[in-house]
Order: sequence, then structure tokens, then C-alpha cells
Amino acid sequence: MSVITSAGAARLAAPRGLLVGARWSRPLAFGLTVAVLGFATWELALTWDRAAAVGQIGGDLAMYLDATRRWLAGGSFYPAAHLTAPYVLTGDAILYPPTTIPLFAAFLLVPAAVFWVVPVVVVGWVVLRHRPAPWTWPLIAACLAYTPTLVKVVHGNPIMWVAAAVALGTVYAWPAIFVLLKPSVAPFALVGATRRSWWLALAGFGATALLFAPLWIDYVTVLANARGPLATPLYSLGDMPILLVPLLARWTSTREPYPARG
Repeated sequence: MSVITSAGAARLAAPRGLLVGARWSRPLAFGLTVAVLGFATWELALTWDRAAAVGQIGGDLAMYLDATRRWLAGGSFYPAAHLTAPYVLTGDAILYPPTTIPLFAAFLLVPAAVFWVVPVVVVGWVVLRHRPAPWTWPLIAACLAYTPTLVKVVHGNPIMWVAAAVALGTVYAWPAIFVLLKPSVAPFALVGATRRSWWLALAGFGATALLFAPLWIDYVTVLANARGPLATPLYSLGDMPILLVPLLARWTSTREPYPARG
């Protein structure tokens, strides 16, 4: 008598169309992901060339480092013109809170390349660790191919570090607190809020924020003085795709059962 395993019985019972679909779903997801990442690589090259033409490769990082040097020399972290009168919000405005100063100060000593390497490696490692379901591979690739994301990466925008904080938050909880370095995307910090370590980190972050108490008035003033089409609560919508990358990997992880993922 032949013995039919439960898996074999399931295959026999399943409609042929479903079996064929299951067989080809992973290769199709892989192929589509490769195509999207290929487009992203092409778009990244174009973005790099455009930034190089106007001297903006790492331009955001350079601006924040200059502001940090100015603050360490006794000046203001925020441009004086933005503190004294309304201004049209453009790419030269500093909209990060004073709690980012320690991060920028570190890169007055550490090679600038590390500013890109660390968050890219962290996000990549977390995505691979979660082993997301194949159907989300193209979605994750699309988030990476989003043009504003590529522009911010080339310019060295700190949103990369916020994305790394979200990513580590999906694994260890407490690092998600550092999402608060960009208050306009603060809800993403809640990814680790169910763990006690997150609340301890929040207390530590709050204590650090108090050290920069005088600068918070300047920060609020800079936000209040901003004018123009970009000066809206929706300013950070363009940051959503890069922050969704580790969350998509976590939510669809094949590494752990759903209840464990919360």
C-alpha cells in the first residue's frame, strides 16, 4: 500500500491553477524586483550626475556639519535669517531639532563616507534578517526606487539614519526612539513602544533633549517662520517610502509566525 503524506495529499487536492501560480510566484517576484532595482540603479546614476553638476553630492550633510561647527564656535545652529524673519522654505533650511547635533558632531571626526555606509548596511541587514514574503520584494524595491528617496541619499540627508532607527526598532525595539530625531515622522518611533527598553530609551532621549533647552526656542522659531508651498504638515510625506522598507519586511516576515511579530 502506498503512503501519501499530508503535503502530497494537499498537492493532489489543490487546483492545478493554484499549483502553477505558487510555482511561478517566487520567480515572478524576483524578476520584477530585479527590474525595479535596475531602474533604481539607472535613476540613482542620473541623480548622482545632476547633484554633481551643481556640487550637491553630500550637500545636506555638508550644510549640517557647517551648522554644527558654527554652533560649537558659539554661533547659532540655525541660520540667522531664518530666526529673525519669515522665509521661503527651500533646501537650505535646517528643520532638524537640536537633538541631532551629537550625530552631526560625530561626523566632524568620523569619515563622511560612514554617514552613508552605516544606515545602508543596517537597513539591508534588517530586511534580509526578516526574510520578507516574496510578494513584497517588488514593493520594497519600489520604495527604494522612489526618486525623492534617491535624491536624499545622494545629498546625504539624515533621513537615512531615521530609516536605520526604524529598522533596528523592528528587531530590538529601543532604537526606534531615534526616529524622534525627525519629529515630523514621530509615529514611526512607535514600532518598539511595546517593550520596556523603548520606554527607558525614551526617558534617556528626553533627558538629552533637556541639555539643548535654549535651542528648542530657536527650532520652534525656524518652523514658525517658514513660508511657501513646502511649509505644510505634509512636508515629510516624501520620506514615507524609505521608512516603510523595514516595516514591510517586518510585517511580512517569513522568519517568525505572525503572533510573535505583533
